[in-house]
Amino acid sequence: MGGKFCRYCGLPTANTSARFCRGCGKPLAAPARLQTTAPARRRNTYWVRHACALGLLLGTLLVALVTVFRWEAGRERPVVSAPPATALPADEDGEAPGYASSGEPVISIGYRADGRFGVRTTEGDPARQDDDNKLLTFSPSGDTSNTRLWVDGDTPIIGSGGTWRRPPGQEGERIAASWEYRGVRVDQNLKLIAVATGKPRDTMRVEYTLRNTDTRPHAVGVRAMIDTLIGNNDGVPFVVPGRVGVTTTACEMEGEKVPEFVQALETGELTNPGVIVRITLRDGEKRPDRVVLSGWAGGDMPWEYLAALGGTGASLRRGGNGEPDSAIGIYYSPRTLAPGAKRKVAFYYGLGGVSSTKSRNARLSLSCAPRVREGESFQVVALVSSPRPGDRLRLSPGEGLALAANEPEERAVPPAEGQAFTQVSWVVTAQRARPQAELTATLMPASVAETLEVEIAPGTLTR
Repeated sequence: MGGKFCRYCGLPTANTSARFCRGCGKPLAAPARLQTTAPARRRNTYWVRHACALGLLLGTLLVALVTVFRWEAGRERPVVSAPPATALPADEDGEAPGYASSGEPVISIGYRADGRFGVRTTEGDPARQDDDNKLLTFSPSGDTSNTRLWVDGDTPIIGSGGTWRRPPGQEGERIAASWEYRGVRVDQNLKLIAVATGKPRDTMRVEYTLRNTDTRPHAVGVRAMIDTLIGNNDGVPFVVPGRVGVTTTACEMEGEKVPEFVQALETGELTNPGVIVRITLRDGEKRPDRVVLSGWAGGDMPWEYLAALGGTGASLRRGGNGEPDSAIGIYYSPRTLAPGAKRKVAFYYGLGGVSSTKSRNARLSLSCAPRVREGESFQVVALVSSPRPGDRLRLSPGEGLALAANEPEERAVPPAEGQAFTQVSWVVTAQRARPQAELTATLMPASVAETLEVEIAPGTLTR
């Protein structure tokens, strides 16, 4: 059949002169072929022009690659895959004014990639051998402890979710980390310090700087829960200044009832106590808002956990009723931080001491902060082994010291309640700076005396 067929829709057409398909309307004539060859001049001009453009492009790329290579070669690469670390401002360097960072360390800090930390002795007290190579936390790297941040009611464990601005790592003499969660950054700094002149570094300073990096206010707080282990003893009672007798059950202390320090002895022998842990809660004039002594309930214990363990009065046991296993919770309650505002808090965890390890007094021992500042009031604890009904204790402050207002010179000695020793405490004021001031306690009617030396530093001392 003659005629044309539309190459688009295939419809035949009898009109051989028609230019457009009567079905789809598209042109019936085949499009003219593109010229496949060109005059020689046209071809040469094309390649010269495009070769120049290509050379210019390659040269530009080469310069860029060399620049990037040089920058990468001189760039310090992070050890861990994380955002680059940002240095803390000078006033956030983790230093503890008034304390020394010199001296030989006798404890060591362990830490994990998620920011948890623990501590153990290496040499311990150089004058003794019964506290060498002992654990001060259940896990030397903090596996069973945690720190939680509070941001507007959310309470994540530091290092869980959020963003690391600086992963935990050694930075000079401290272990530094910086973590951010929902517009709030927390800087954690751990450092070994000496708490008195001429002493070794036997204490870890734990410092948190909470910073609002957002454009709106946030309620921000922090809580550290430490799974305590005193040498080989996981369920020791606590010595808590201000309380009657040693603390053998769970308790909660708030506001003015938060003590200056908490102490625990590995054994009940005053002359051979094993390792002694002191948790100093006072940092200058600041203390935590709340402290909880309780059993341990797991490495991921929530912000509030005391009620789940049986509340105050519950035993210091795992889960509230298992094996002896104690822990301490240190709370800095949420406070509103305006955009750009910050809040710094700190406590201390390390070796403590009692006077009887030196004097060999098996009946009576004294303990307090080894260094205080002029004008400061501080707590003193006396430990009495095997107390008898009617026993009393008298505290006599030496030159440069005085009992605080309304503090009686004598106190009754409470019963030991099944423990190896009991405790009595006072508040004393440092009146004048002295390299060594003395406190003397006398147990009556047995007339057993014990003396403790304390350094009184002039001026301001931040702890």
